[in-house]
Amino acid sequence: MQRGADTRALDSNLYTPIMVACGHQQLLCVQALLPHADLSHRGEAGASLLHIAAGGGPAVLEVILPRYVEAGLVDIPWGVAAIDSIPQGRTPLMSACLSSKYAEAKMLLKAGASRYAKDSQGNCPLHFCLSGTSMAILHLLLGTAPDWHYTPEQLNDDTIGRPVLATAMQSGSADACKLLIAAGADTHAKVLRKGALVGCADLARQYWPEKPELAAVFDPGAVQEPFTPPCCANCQKSGMKLSACSKCHATQYCCTACQRAHWRAHKPACISPEDVLTANREKYNK
Repeated sequence: MQRGADTRALDSNLYTPIMVACGHQQLLCVQALLPHADLSHRGEAGASLLHIAAGGGPAVLEVILPRYVEAGLVDIPWGVAAIDSIPQGRTPLMSACLSSKYAEAKMLLKAGASRYAKDSQGNCPLHFCLSGTSMAILHLLLGTAPDWHYTPEQLNDDTIGRPVLATAMQSGSADACKLLIAAGADTHAKVLRKGALVGCADLARQYWPEKPELAAVFDPGAVQEPFTPPCCANCQKSGMKLSACSKCHATQYCCTACQRAHWRAHKPACISPEDVLTANREKYNK
């Protein structure tokens, strides 16, 4: 830079130097390049600098985010995508939810990112969160009873043929389904499958025969367990600040001592949301 290098040069993916530095989590480079960054620039696939930071690490996002807040671009939408699987309009919060980045999602929400934004296909942050089955982010997005952040009408919106409860069913998470139902989601939700609307209970039995508890969530005749607030997996205490396991983001603890004490029991079930997402996609899209 001191010798006149172009800080807005583009590589073959239309990425600027700061976008490359952000993708590689090079914090010092990001700090040096940020004053010269074009915040509205997007790469060839449509991602902005904030999208890259949202799917990366919290240290880089913490540096970049204030600039986007100041410019009023915290919900900057994904641009024209060259990749068909990435619809336009995805916000950085959606990227954080899809990547199961709890710290990043929390930072974006605190900075004013919208829980209710939708991409061009009608998906909201909840859909992306449930694809990765991050219970910690789901709690973050939904809030707690009785002050839920979403109304039943928003949770049951089926204009895209896939309300959020149906997405939770596809992920195979009975806990996510129970939490959404407690917040007001309709157990009669249906999903558009091969041109027809099919009930979640039927699909759960078809795709998750090894999880009878999942289909039971949608059975009106079944006795449902009452919703209980999150609690420490070790000591069972609730009503306090809990921290999620940094790998699975599902199991929560009240302190480091409890997490260490519970590790032997938790280890066999500790699976990253990324691995869950891959496994669920392979199973559901057969």
